[in-house]
Amino acid sequence: MIIRVLEFHEFADCKILLDMINDRYFIFKYKYDLEIKFEEMVGWFLKEKMGISSRSIPPLLSDTFV
Repeated sequence: MIIRVLEFHEFADCKILLDMINDRYFIFKYKYDLEIKFEEMVGWFLKEKMGISSRSIPPLLSDTFV
């Protein structure tokens, strides 16, 4: 199954995952796998594109936004 071997190296890989989310049947059938891959995608994006190596869970707003 493509979702389990999907890795993130560029934005095109992210698009592949996001296109899978358009299919309601696919979401219902592979919800757990999609959740895992979505977290991997977000982690890849934060690390590779934003330079963020760690994040608080749950996300917290800084005092500058209050």
